[in-house]
Amino acid sequence: PRCRGPGRPHDGTRLLIAGRKPPARSSQPIPSPALRSPQSYLLPVLTLLILGLGISIPLIVFGSSVVLKLMERFPVIITLGGALLGYIAGDMAVNDGAISAWVAAKAAWLEPSAGIFAAFSVVGTGKWLAWRAQPEERRII
Repeated sequence: PRCRGPGRPHDGTRLLIAGRKPPARSSQPIPSPALRSPQSYLLPVLTLLILGLGISIPLIVFGSSVVLKLMERFPVIITLGGALLGYIAGDMAVNDGAISAWVAAKAAWLEPSAGIFAAFSVVGTGKWLAWRAQPEERRII
């Protein structure tokens, strides 16, 4: 008989061995951590958890203070970060699985320009909001 079904050859080959149980790979059982008592692995897990928190929290605090000092010294970092977030958001919006086929078929010009437009929109909106928040006597038009 022919083998039928998806991915099966249709050249008339026959099954040589049918209904035979495959041999066991190993006769030794594999020990499972779930079968051990909780006390045997609770200490290493808690040690790793406390060590990880003890390293990561000071690292995040130190890193954020360095970034804050850099942003105070070079305010353009804030503008560049906003532009980067806008670019990524625009690119993700166009390449979303729900509309990417429509964009490719109907509005292919959006593919290269959506990220740039979104970056300029975010930076422009931020600059406008900062300008509007100033008192009127300090506004520069």
